[in-house]
Amino acid sequence: AVFIDAQHTYEAVKEDLECWLPKIKDTGYICGHDVQHQPVQQALNEVLKDRWKLSGGLCWYVEPLAKETV
Repeated sequence: AVFIDAQHTYEAVKEDLECWLPKIKDTGYICGHDVQHQPVQQALNEVLKDRWKLSGGLCWYVEPLAKETV
């Protein structure tokens, strides 16, 4: 799991997403904080399109692509 909560500029959030997304397994999570900031939403919309969701409050997340089987 990766939790993004650093700088809130568009450039910083986009860079964080592009850096971390390739490292997350299909069963992993990426999420973050401060979705109320317009630059954060802009980066999420550009990089993640409609994959990101609100988790309640000010956090966002992306569901894993695959469910882990045990």
